[in-house]
Amino acid sequence: MYTFLVVLHVIISVALIFIILIQVSRGATGSSFLGGSSDSLLMGPAGDVFLKKAVVVLGILFVVTSISISVSVKQRGVKFPAVPPVSAQPQQPAETAR
Repeated sequence: MYTFLVVLHVIISVALIFIILIQVSRGATGSSFLGGSSDSLLMGPAGDVFLKKAVVVLGILFVVTSISISVSVKQRGVKFPAVPPVSAQPQQPAETAR
């Protein structure tokens, strides 16, 4: 289950990055990145709405998979090495300034 969640998380991350990068900025007239004009399927008015909805859905899925991975790691019993508090660490003598 853990491996599936990590692979799904990576796929969602890559898709989210790609969709954000292909969106047309406010001042742009069209996307030369994909070789289309401003009236193409993904970059037209309907495509802009589609891309915004896709970013929202992928963002929600990203958060859900992040939480699921953290819960999965906790259930697996992975323990990280304990770091003693700063006050409990041995103090090194401060060097005197000359």
